[in-house]
Amino acid sequence: MDKNKMLLKMFTNFAQNEIADLDMLIDKNHYIPDNLYEKILAYELLGLNVPKQYGGLDLPLELIAEIIEIIAKSNASVAVLLEGHIKTVYQLLRFGKPELLAEYMPQSLQSIFAFAMTEATGGSNPAYIRTKAERTVDNHWCLTGNKIMITNGGLADVYVVMAKRTDTNALDFFVVDKNMPGFAFTEQENFIGLRGVAVGGIALDHVKVPESHHLVAEQYDQLTIGDSAHADARVLMGAVLSGLQHHALIEVVTYTKKRMAGNQHLYDVPAIQRKITDIATGFRTTQLLYQKAAQLRDQQDSSYYEIATMAKAYGSRTAVKSGDDAMQSFGAYGFSADFPIEHLIRDARALEYAEGSVEKMRIEISNYEVNR
Repeated sequence: MDKNKMLLKMFTNFAQNEIADLDMLIDKNHYIPDNLYEKILAYELLGLNVPKQYGGLDLPLELIAEIIEIIAKSNASVAVLLEGHIKTVYQLLRFGKPELLAEYMPQSLQSIFAFAMTEATGGSNPAYIRTKAERTVDNHWCLTGNKIMITNGGLADVYVVMAKRTDTNALDFFVVDKNMPGFAFTEQENFIGLRGVAVGGIALDHVKVPESHHLVAEQYDQLTIGDSAHADARVLMGAVLSGLQHHALIEVVTYTKKRMAGNQHLYDVPAIQRKITDIATGFRTTQLLYQKAAQLRDQQDSSYYEIATMAKAYGSRTAVKSGDDAMQSFGAYGFSADFPIEHLIRDARALEYAEGSVEKMRIEISNYEVNR
């Protein structure tokens, strides 16, 4: 067995033995238990894309995404926590200065990182960003503003923050540590889906960061850092959505093989067979899309942007339909909180918003095609 297969087997066992039994509890309690978080650290899940020189596993995105799918098949919240961290680490690796990487990459193995763009004035639309970055006389940056709806917000120790420079009005990105003076956490969202994921805000009151914390996209416009983060996230979200649909498929197949409808098993009913077929087809199509996007990203082919967006758009809509088909297959029991189907639907609905709404995805895909 080669190394990658061994890794996948290890993470499959971890997900089945350590996460799956906590799936309903995580949704009910609205958080991931501390002992599970400790096991996430022990299994080096925060270091999947961290270079080996800093102690990470340095895996290709194609393999990382497959691991995320495996985790999501047991619980989507745990997978989204990892997605938010991994996409942030990717941006530091792509756009961070060597001294920044030396400072924060070792910490990324033990601490959650997060990406902060969204503001109350207009989501992540750059035209409405109000957070300011002002250069100081001692070659630092002073950041002031508020961010909301951050994946891992309130849980993460380190944040990549988008801010508008006061000297040029350009949008730049800066690395901010929660221990810096002037940093504070704000409200936590009370979402009905993905309830194990911390989603919250931060307030920056003249937070002073050194020049080394300024991310630089040398040959690109700075907004490309945000685009890069979205594209990487959508590959991983495709993996989450594939895992969630696979979870629904397993629940339906297991239930309908045990449940009788008169003198036949429920899975022998043609209407149920169609629902199983639709769930399986949606799951496999989402899987193929994210896998292709990951392959292209590993090959440094920028066309992965569009395929990743398709994985997120198609996968999130299909996941909602898969949840609905699963609920109908369970009958009234599907509507019961004693079964996982109802929370899979809520998780799927949450994923229609995370990393960009379905409507936004469709606009972007159309623009890719028109401008090809």
